[in-house]
Amino acid sequence: MLRSLVGSEMCIRDRASTDEARKNALEWIGRNWDTGHPQMMMVHSMKLNHSLQLGEVQYQDPYTRGMNDQVQAQMKKAHWALFNQKLEQGDTSQLCAEIDALKKMLLELNPSELHRSKLQDQLDPTLICQMIEHNAINAEQIGNIVAFLVDEVKDYDMPANDEKNDEFRAQMAGSLSCEGDVDIPKLLPEVIAWVSDKLSQIKLDKANFLLKWLQPIVEQQGAELERDFMNDAIAKGEIELSKTQCWIAANASDGDAADAAVRLAQRRGVMELLRSEVGACVRPDFPESLILDRQGMQGLQNNLQLVALTAACLLEVKTAVEDPKQGMGFWPVGPEHMKQMRDAVMQALTSPIQMAAVRMVAQQFAMLCLQAADEADKSVLVEEDKFVAMIEKRASAIANTENAVVPLLKKRLEDCVASALVNVEDVDMGKVLAENPFAAKCFGMFQVEIVKIYQMADAICNLNFVVFYPRYRDMLAGKCSE
Repeated sequence: MLRSLVGSEMCIRDRASTDEARKNALEWIGRNWDTGHPQMMMVHSMKLNHSLQLGEVQYQDPYTRGMNDQVQAQMKKAHWALFNQKLEQGDTSQLCAEIDALKKMLLELNPSELHRSKLQDQLDPTLICQMIEHNAINAEQIGNIVAFLVDEVKDYDMPANDEKNDEFRAQMAGSLSCEGDVDIPKLLPEVIAWVSDKLSQIKLDKANFLLKWLQPIVEQQGAELERDFMNDAIAKGEIELSKTQCWIAANASDGDAADAAVRLAQRRGVMELLRSEVGACVRPDFPESLILDRQGMQGLQNNLQLVALTAACLLEVKTAVEDPKQGMGFWPVGPEHMKQMRDAVMQALTSPIQMAAVRMVAQQFAMLCLQAADEADKSVLVEEDKFVAMIEKRASAIANTENAVVPLLKKRLEDCVASALVNVEDVDMGKVLAENPFAAKCFGMFQVEIVKIYQMADAICNLNFVVFYPRYRDMLAGKCSE
C-alpha cells in the first residue's frame, strides 16, 4: 500500500548484499511457482535490463500510437454503451460483474479477512443490483457507496493525490444533490471507471515503488535469487527438466573443449531457438530452464525477422531503382535518405496495417527519387506512374512466400549473430559485421539494432548459465557416460 510504504524503512532495501536481504526478497517474490512466477519475471527482467519500469506500452510511431489510442477509446466507449443498454433494460448482470471486479482489485491490495468482510458489507453486488432492479435505491445510498469507494482509493493511493480524489468525491456529490431522479445508468459507469482506473494505477505504482527498492538486491544477488527460486520449484516438482535435458544434449558437440563444453552447448541451443521458424512462446519443446526468457526470446526472434524483412525491402527497392530497363539506371539519393527509408519501413512493418504502410512508404520514396533525379538534371526515361507502381511492387514483394531474398538475408543475419554468440570468449558484434563483406553491405545500416539483439541474447545466456550451470554440466556428463 503506497500510503503505508511512503517514508517507511523497508528491510528489503537494507544491506543489499546480505543473506537477510536475499531472504526478504524471496519472501516478496513468493516460494510458490504459481504466485511467485510474475514477481520472479520482474526480477529476471530487471537483472537482464539493469532496470525495470512497469507501465503501458509506449509507441514511438505516431501513426501506431494514434491507431492504438483510437482503438482503445472505441473499445471503452462500446463497453460502457453495452453496460448502459443492459442497465436500462433492467439487466444488472454487467453491473454485478463490474462490482466483483472492483472488489477483486481491492482485495489484491489488502487480502486480509477484515478487509474482505468490510467489502462484503459495503459492496454486496447482489444486494445493490436487487435494489436497482426494484428501484429501491436513492441518491443518499448511492452517495454512501461513492464515498466508501473514494475512501478505499485514498487508503491505498499516494497522499499527494488526496486533493484530486476529494475533488471527484465532491463532483459526484454535486451530481447526486441535483433536483429530480438520479440518472443511475449515466452515473454508475463514471464512478466504476474512475475507481477501476485509480486502482490499476495504484497497483502499478506500488509495483514500481517496490521494484525501486528491490533493484540494489537484484544488482548484487539477482542470479542467486533466481537460482534459489528455480531450485525450489524444481525440488517441489513444479518444474520438470526433461525438455531441458534433451535440448542441452542435442546441442553438445564432441569436438568442444572440456572447459567450454557446457557454455558452447547452451549458447548453441539458444541460437537454435532463435533461428527457429516456430515462435518461442508456442514451441512445444521449449526448454524449461529458459522459461523466464520465453517472451524475451520471442521478442528477439521478431527483431531478427524485422531486420531481415527491412533489409530485404531496401535491397529490392535499390535493385529496382538502379535497373537500367525498368528503373533509373542509377542511384539518385544520398545515404541520409536511405536511413529515412529504413526507419520508415521498420515502423511500417510494426504497424497494424503492415504491407499497406510499406507500400505507402515505397510510394513516397519513389517520388523522392524522381525529385532528386530532376534536381540533379539527370534524364529519366521511365514513366512516373509506372516507376512508382514498380517500386511499390518490389517493396511489397517481401510479403510473398516465394521470395528468396528474405530467407537468404535472415539466414545470413542469424549466421552473423551465431558467430559472435556461440563463442568461447566475448565477441564484438559490430566488428563481426564490419569484417563480413556481405553483412557489411546488407546489414551495415542495422548495426545498432543487431548489436542490441546480440547483447540481449548474450545477457540471457550469461544469466541462465550462472543459474543452471551445475545442472547442465551434470546432464552433459550423464550423456557422455551413456
